Amino acid sequence: MLKVMSEAECLNDPALDDYETLRFEERLAKDFNKEAAIFFLTSSMSNLAAVLLHTRPGSEVILASSAHTVERECASMARIAGVQTRQIFTESGLFTPQQGKLSNGTYRGQVWDLNDLRQIKKIAEENKVAVHIDGARIYNALETYGLQPKDISDCYDTMTMCFTKGLCCPVGGAILGTREHIKKLKSIRKSLGGGIMHTSILSTGI
Repeated sequence: MLKVMSEAECLNDPALDDYETLRFEERLAKDFNKEAAIFFLTSSMSNLAAVLLHTRPGSEVILASSAHTVERECASMARIAGVQTRQIFTESGLFTPQQGKLSNGTYRGQVWDLNDLRQIKKIAEENKVAVHIDGARIYNALETYGLQPKDISDCYDTMTMCFTKGLCCPVGGAILGTREHIKKLKSIRKSLGGGIMHTSILSTGI
């Protein structure tokens, strides 16, 4: 890994993504059957970016009360995005399609039912609500289901993934979505301090 990272081809322009990073994003999007992907330094940053993408100040986000974005991300949704949360309280941390919209790929070792995820997406579409999955451990969830990444592409509009968890990489996260999503997320990422040079040093280590 270190050898590959040390040999990465880098650009010296913060306005442009490195070729290696672009190729990585294209491969990731293809694997998950989505139009595009964007690399982030952390999955917490990418979760916040997704909230900024899908909401406006004063909006509401529906999610489990024990979601990572509630417990571990320093109230960034309220402090930076200006949104409030409608939290669903359950003992397991998982909720039914009738209870809400926003979900994690896994919750402390428990995996969401795939049919529930699809039903949540259907209900959200009927109500013109976007579905974002905090898929920090999505590869673990896919292993549990015995599925390929592309098999769940109909369950969400955007999804965050964290490469330091299931893949044990040293750094990095990403968001999957449409080309229009990713175009907007590039600007959002920059505004959050995520626009850096030499990203291929990081992306080639994944």
